[in-house]
Amino acid sequence: MKASCRVAWAAVSVSCCVTATGLTWVTEFIRFLGAGGFADVFLYRQDMPRREVAVKVIRSGASAAQKQKFQAESDLMAKFGAHPAVLSLYAAGRLRDGRAYLTMEYCPPPHLGKRFS
Repeated sequence: MKASCRVAWAAVSVSCCVTATGLTWVTEFIRFLGAGGFADVFLYRQDMPRREVAVKVIRSGASAAQKQKFQAESDLMAKFGAHPAVLSLYAAGRLRDGRAYLTMEYCPPPHLGKRFS
């Protein structure tokens, strides 16, 4: 894992693991999954129910337009989450430093060797 990913993970681990009620729901960081135009995605293990979840966190320094796109993504996922082509949104909120995050269904990439063999 690159050092920049570890720094991003450290910022997420402080507050992403606690709900508004103070109950923990994500207990273990697994790995960095990837980065897009303005957000990073991490794989976590949720304790109850026991499952892997993807946590997408907007980067600090995101522009107002990027923050609006992140909010729109959250709204669309919530609205169309029952659609089979849309990942389920489990939770959304803000970290202590003000960055928004989404906790969603983890959909691992297909293993193309198995898919086409």
